[in-house]
Amino acid sequence: KQRGRNCGFVNMWNREDAMKAKDAKADEELIGLEMKIGWGKCLPKPDQPIYVHDPKPPAVREMRDMRVQHPKDPDQKALIDKLATYVAREGPDFERIVIQRESENPDFDFLWEPTSREGIYYKWKVYSLAQSDSEFEWRRSPFQMFVGGL
Repeated sequence: KQRGRNCGFVNMWNREDAMKAKDAKADEELIGLEMKIGWGKCLPKPDQPIYVHDPKPPAVREMRDMRVQHPKDPDQKALIDKLATYVAREGPDFERIVIQRESENPDFDFLWEPTSREGIYYKWKVYSLAQSDSEFEWRRSPFQMFVGGL
């Protein structure tokens, strides 16, 4: 950012997908900056993909509008706020680790119940923090989280 530009790296599972993504996004703008896309060094491929993004999770595909409400239990809200802060900062790999470690913990049921009050709040909180909203101030106008959906 100090040089007036941002950088990012993406490792695709196969070259064909990488070429399609590169061609589709070439010369597009993102947050007012023109994207320049090139090839980097080849990285070793793991046995399976690390993260496959589903832009519209199955449980929310049919939903059109969502009203975000704070969890009723203040301890649950504090847990969700803390996890959302870490996930917004560390990314989906961190979230995946938590999902694996807490699979038997009922305090984390919101991770498997995305349409529950707590699940909706969690997804919104992660998204909100990732969009540079703060812990105590966030946009209040409606917004769209997924292209063609919520």
